[in-house]
Amino acid sequence: MVHIARVAELATLGTLAIDGAKVRANTRKHKAMSYDRMREEEARLSKEVDELCGQTRRVDESEDQHLNQ
Repeated sequence: MVHIARVAELATLGTLAIDGAKVRANTRKHKAMSYDRMREEEARLSKEVDELCGQTRRVDESEDQHLNQ
């Protein structure tokens, strides 16, 4: 989420601190991903995020035009 907010120019970052909290995880074998599969999924999700950010910018621009008329 932090990366998405930064890419969408919704936030700027200085220092990011992580508290080290332990979180229970679902680690069943069929949920695990190989490194190659993870890279493919990262690329797919990155493309999806870029498309959504572009869509959001277009909607914002359209709304701005309607307000300025």
